[in-house]
Amino acid sequence: MKNVLTILLVVFTLVATVQDKKEMKRIVKDHGEFAQGKVFDKPATVALLGTNLRFRVAARATASTSNRDDIQAKFQSFAVLDSVPESVFQEITDEYNAMVRKRFEDLGHTVTDQADVKKVKSYAKLAEKGTHEKQNVVKSWGVANIYCPNGQDYVTYNGIKGPLGPHAKVARELKAVLYSSLTTVDFCFIEMDADGNVSRNPYANQYIEGNAKVTPAISIHGYTYPLSGVKMLEDATYTFATNDKGKYHNTMYKGTILSDLSYSARTEKCSDCQPEFARKANLFAHGMGTVVITADPAMYKKAVLDALDKYLDEVFVLYAAK
Repeated sequence: MKNVLTILLVVFTLVATVQDKKEMKRIVKDHGEFAQGKVFDKPATVALLGTNLRFRVAARATASTSNRDDIQAKFQSFAVLDSVPESVFQEITDEYNAMVRKRFEDLGHTVTDQADVKKVKSYAKLAEKGTHEKQNVVKSWGVANIYCPNGQDYVTYNGIKGPLGPHAKVARELKAVLYSSLTTVDFCFIEMDADGNVSRNPYANQYIEGNAKVTPAISIHGYTYPLSGVKMLEDATYTFATNDKGKYHNTMYKGTILSDLSYSARTEKCSDCQPEFARKANLFAHGMGTVVITADPAMYKKAVLDALDKYLDEVFVLYAAK
């Protein structure tokens, strides 16, 4: 019996190891990990330049009939997040900052914030080159607002440059790991389809048909619109970390992390309440109306923090491995 138990334990350990390796491989792929050297391999000071959140508050989706259809047409649908006050977005952002801080402390690091980063000489150059607009309005996808923790400035840097640039100088002056992140929080999924040749009978009237379904759901997204023409630092979910030795660790998220918690108090469709950005959308597209998602602020906050916690689980699995 003892030998059987031993064999079962070995088999279970092997299966668990294989599963762990597969999960790590998926996480590395989803987060687009790109590292040069080890940044988090031993206790260090981590300076949080910004743990910024980007909340999508209006969305647009489109669908076109196939090129094989007899009738060519394009459809568009909109969704708007309603009843979440700015104070709730800020509360979530402040709590997320505390979550990131604790995660680093649990790994044995000492954590400092933007106030200390501002004290070094190279910060001014970093702020000059790395500050971006805090609202993104793009007609192809919608509107998103960026919030910074605890009233901090919105300052980021292009981590793809690695050890080059003012961020590297700041890290050296601080003798610390300079850390910056932006995380995109979405509020719904819009599913659409279109058919321009509904009737296959050549003697019957042919017509176009479009359908749209809006599902309220909180998720963490990577890019929210196509990569062509993307301003990387404004439309992404990423983490950048650079230490004082010129080593760096970057992630550029490509997946989706979903919260299972519901936040919607009600949804309603209306034809005359398109968001402001919709006026610049495709005038030749057939409108499918706008769905207004009225949120319960407390439930919205809980769902967002749930999704963010899941996201950090994956990010810090990578850091713990480094």
